[in-house]
Amino acid sequence: MKGNRILIFAALTIFISACISSTTEEEVTLGNWPYGHKSAVTITFETEVPAEEQLAAISGALKERDLNATFFVIAGYFQDNPAALEELRGFEIANLAWMQRNWKGTPLTPEFQRHEISKADAWLRERGYSPRGFRAPFLKSNEATYRILEELGYSYDASQYFAFHPYRTGELLEIPLSLNYDLYWDSLSMSYSMLPTYVVFQESQEKEGLFTFYAHTDKVYKNMNNFTYFLDYVSARNVWLASSGEIADWWLKRENLQLTLEGNRVMVTNKGSTPVAGTTIKYESKKTLKGAVLIKRDKGVAYAVLPEIKPNSQIILEF
Repeated sequence: MKGNRILIFAALTIFISACISSTTEEEVTLGNWPYGHKSAVTITFETEVPAEEQLAAISGALKERDLNATFFVIAGYFQDNPAALEELRGFEIANLAWMQRNWKGTPLTPEFQRHEISKADAWLRERGYSPRGFRAPFLKSNEATYRILEELGYSYDASQYFAFHPYRTGELLEIPLSLNYDLYWDSLSMSYSMLPTYVVFQESQEKEGLFTFYAHTDKVYKNMNNFTYFLDYVSARNVWLASSGEIADWWLKRENLQLTLEGNRVMVTNKGSTPVAGTTIKYESKKTLKGAVLIKRDKGVAYAVLPEIKPNSQIILEF
């Protein structure tokens, strides 16, 4: 009898330990992306040619799928035909400086950059656009670039390779690039041209990271079938498709979220000054997080979406 009692006690100990360990801190974390999404994609374009038929075709494909995107505009190239940008109303318009050709072979002095970036910013704002992001022509930037963008009140830069998550450069957020897809859209490589796109996208999804689509509008226009196929491919995955500005806004809000675990309770505090909607909790369990508004599951991982968290407030949920 004594031996049986020992065996029963040991079994109960193992069972209780398993129950306690099922909600350990290592297994419950903040998700990287909102609304239960596993990874994120931002569609970005370098917009150099004021060709309305090109912009209409691209914007039409995006609107048909109800997708946002970011168009980095070289403002000086549109000064004689600003009406061409009307096709892009409703999408995010970002700054690609005043004249791209001015950046080739020119020292990146603070004075030069301030003139180029500020002139483009003013021109865009005069026409009702509100640029909050910047991409440097030829991806040429330095510390002065960041200081100027901070002075202008921009929230992000998108001129750097290569990372799977946004990261800080001072007060700015960097939205890192993935690949330049212009290099793959040519007559010699069309048979495999988009393969690197899908390889890198798959890697970003495995890392629950960000994939930045990056190409020129004229190249996309010439390869609309490939472009729309890619849009449909990623839209069918558990991916958040957002503009670069939306990505930056979310990542900055996420920095203000704090996750605390206490037994079966999950507490999330919003230390920021704005409400946060779509906060997602990730855990490897078949349990349900009571109070979640939505739970998505992907290969044994649960992504639970929480109710909106007000500024300087806490929300408590329980397994």
